[in-house]
Amino acid sequence: MKKIKLIVLGLIWMCGCVNGQPLQQHHTAFQFIVDNFKTGNYKAELMTGSKNNARRIELTNKMRDAIKDNFAWYVEFVKATPNGLPTQYDKRLGLTEEEFRELRQIIDNYRISSELDFNLSISCTDSILKFNSEYNKELLAYFKIDLKDKTIHLGEREFLLTDTIGFSDSNNRMGSQWYGYRWTYQVPDKIDFSNLAELVDKDAILYRINFGILQPSQKLFFSVKGVEIEKGEQKMSFSIPLLLTEKK
Repeated sequence: MKKIKLIVLGLIWMCGCVNGQPLQQHHTAFQFIVDNFKTGNYKAELMTGSKNNARRIELTNKMRDAIKDNFAWYVEFVKATPNGLPTQYDKRLGLTEEEFRELRQIIDNYRISSELDFNLSISCTDSILKFNSEYNKELLAYFKIDLKDKTIHLGEREFLLTDTIGFSDSNNRMGSQWYGYRWTYQVPDKIDFSNLAELVDKDAILYRINFGILQPSQKLFFSVKGVEIEKGEQKMSFSIPLLLTEKK
């Protein structure tokens, strides 16, 4: 029954969970960080809100409670679906057909919104770029970008450049055109986190850091996400998506 906790992965990664491979654009991606994430003081917005967020959680929890005794069936049911979320209706999901359609519509039209404003600064000492703020101060203290070695670390974890990100229209969770790069730390490196079946009874860690810029607002997007799993049970997860606007 404990493995039912994996269902929340669908919520954490539902806005684009892909298994990336190291890219050959390391210099370009690092120059993107240098050119856009400059030292200075910023207004930061925590983008963890969304329209119909309470209803989405209500329906998802209802579905989770219904399938807790049928988890093996559920894993097979969503085996070929992105992020382990059902695309077809079944009464064993614990929702009415109307509720299922409502949940799918909320997910398909998911847009993030600001829930908290705070100050954030970016500083550089000995070619090490650091982010500082009172919000999540402890986590940011472990985060550093080495401009000389062109490496990104969160504590002992060193990240690999794995994906480019690009949206030419506003039909995405940001509600805006934007582009950027994704860096990943993953153990084991071959597991597919978008496939719920691969996570059953596994030990696995996935952390992702995104750097992006919105058009035409020129707001910076920075996010850190992490999930750790032991024997198929989610032990820890977090998601910190931020929009940054430099203070003049």
